[in-house]
Amino acid sequence: MKNQIVIFLTVGICTGCATLESKQRAAYQGHLSKGQRYLTATKYERAAREFTSALEIPGQPDRGALAGILLAETHLKQGQIDTAAELAADLTANHPAQSGAWELSGKIHLKQGRWTQAEADITKALELAEAAEQMRLQSLLALVRGSKAYAHGCITEARQHWSAVSDPDLRRAMLAKTDEILEININPEQEEIR
Repeated sequence: MKNQIVIFLTVGICTGCATLESKQRAAYQGHLSKGQRYLTATKYERAAREFTSALEIPGQPDRGALAGILLAETHLKQGQIDTAAELAADLTANHPAQSGAWELSGKIHLKQGRWTQAEADITKALELAEAAEQMRLQSLLALVRGSKAYAHGCITEARQHWSAVSDPDLRRAMLAKTDEILEININPEQEEIR
C-alpha cells in the first residue's frame, strides 16, 4: 500500500512539472507573439515589455536567446544603439551557436560603421545559419562588401523561399526580416571607410 502511494505521488509530481513547463512554454510563446506583433506595428515600448517578460520566464535557455535578439532589435529600431550593442554582446557570449545573435551584432556594427567587425559577425551568422536563412544573410554580407546588385538578387531568392512557407506567422516574420535588408543604406562615404 505504501509503495502504491509513493508511486502515485511521484507520478503526480512529475505530471505537475510537465504542466508547469508547458504553461511556461505557452507564456513565453505568448509574449514572443505579442511582442512581434507590436514590433511589426512599430509599437516599440510595448514590444520591449513583451520581450522582457518573455526573458523573465524561467527554463527557456535557448529560446531565451530569441527573446533577447528581438529585444535588442527593438532597441535598434528605436535608435538605442548602445543598449542594443550591450544586449548583442551578451547574446553572442552566452549563445554563441545562435546565428541570429551574430547577425544582430553584425547589423549593429554596420550602423556604427565598423565594417570589418560587421563582416566578421555576419560571416559567423552565415556559418551557423540553416540553409533557409543563408540566402538572406548572404544578401546582408553582399551589402557590407559593397555589392548592392548581388544583394538584391539574394533578397529576391530569399523572398521566393519565404513566400512559399505554409506557416503564416513564420512567413510574415521572415519576409519582414528579409525586407529590412532593403532598408539598409550604405552611402559612398561609408564604403570608403572600409
